[in-house]
Amino acid sequence: MTMSVTWQDVSDIDLVGALPDPDALEELFLRYRLMILGYGIRRCSRPEDVADLLAATFLAVLESASTYEERLGDVRPWLFGIAHRQLGLLIRQEYRDRALRSKIAAVPEHHPDDMARIEEQIDASREARDVEHALAALPEQHREALWLVGYDRLTPHEAAQVIGVSPGAFRVRLSRARRALRASLSQPILTVPARVGDESNPPEVHS
Repeated sequence: MTMSVTWQDVSDIDLVGALPDPDALEELFLRYRLMILGYGIRRCSRPEDVADLLAATFLAVLESASTYEERLGDVRPWLFGIAHRQLGLLIRQEYRDRALRSKIAAVPEHHPDDMARIEEQIDASREARDVEHALAALPEQHREALWLVGYDRLTPHEAAQVIGVSPGAFRVRLSRARRALRASLSQPILTVPARVGDESNPPEVHS
């Protein structure tokens, strides 16, 4: 792609359209690396799983860029949707195939401070024990709805795209999740969160 401007000046949609250009991939990675890290931190218990999710997500971006449709709008919910699917693969251990790992080397390297930052944020997230325990008591569909809107800062319409339901159905699910969370916070919680990496209590994956 011949350009008179830098990649930093290119829109997200045009970056996706320029893939598999390695410079376009690197710029997209730099723009959304922290967003995907945050998504993984809230759902994984080990830093290495978060790093795996980050790499697998951008590998999938590279491989599925041709399927992106500009009419869908913002690239951000599309990226969250890819991360959502890759998390399911991580949980089921299917994406750890050796052949796939050899391809991940093409994804831009993680920043040297990523692992330390991941560990710090996982520790910080565990400080909010009441909320985290209350979330753990909810059905996974409710928990995911609250995470997507409350933590990942997606609109209900964007979150509906990520998990593949209609906006109306997602709003109903979100409303029920909020009511369930309020009720859960008002009573003692004995359960603990189930996250990726907790082999004693592996989370279920819902399509």
